[in-house]
Amino acid sequence: MGGLRIGWARAEPSLIARLAAARGTSDMASPVFEQLVAIHAMEHLEEILAERRALLRRRYDTLARALADQLPDWRWNPPSGGLVIWAELPQPISTSLAIEARRHGVHLAPGPRFGAAHLLERFVRLPFTEAPDRLERAIATLAELTPGAGAVTDEPEPVQYVVLAGCPEMGSDMHGYPRLCMGLTGSGVGRGRGRCPAVR
Repeated sequence: MGGLRIGWARAEPSLIARLAAARGTSDMASPVFEQLVAIHAMEHLEEILAERRALLRRRYDTLARALADQLPDWRWNPPSGGLVIWAELPQPISTSLAIEARRHGVHLAPGPRFGAAHLLERFVRLPFTEAPDRLERAIATLAELTPGAGAVTDEPEPVQYVVLAGCPEMGSDMHGYPRLCMGLTGSGVGRGRGRCPAVR
C-alpha cells in the first residue's frame, strides 16, 4: 500500500505458510500502527478510492486547463492511468527548462531522466498531485520561462536554453544513436563545430 510501505500476497495456502515462516526468521519488527491503518483502509477501500478519484480529477482538470490556456503549443494526450501528464515541447529544451524552473521554485522531471541518449529532450513529466492553486502557479511560471509563450514583462530577464539535436555532421555513436550537437536557442552554434544546421 503506497505511502505506508505495507503490502500483501495472494497465493495458495501452502505458499502463504512458507512465506510466513520465512518472514518470521527475518522480520525485525514490522510497524504495528501502519498495519492497523492498512487494515482500516482495506475495510473502507471503495469510499477512499471514490474520494481520491474525485480529488485527482479536480487536480487533473486544473492542470489540463492551465496548459491549454497558457502553453497551447505543448502537446499531450489525456493519460489513461497514472498521476502525470507527459507533455511534448515545441523545442528540445526540457533539461534546460527544468533547471531554470527550479530556480523559480518549480521542480519538474525532464524527459531524458526517463530515456537514453537524450532522445526525450522534447518531453517533460507533469504530475497533477499538487493542490490546484499550486498547479496553476507552476504552469504560469513555466509559461514565462518557455520561449515564445507566456506574458512579456517590461524588462524580461534574458534566458538562454541549451538545445540538443542529432547532428548529421557528427554521425552516430557505438550504439547507433545520433551524436548530439549542443547550442543556444536562436544561435545556431554547435559544440566545437561552429554553425551547426541541426541547432537553430
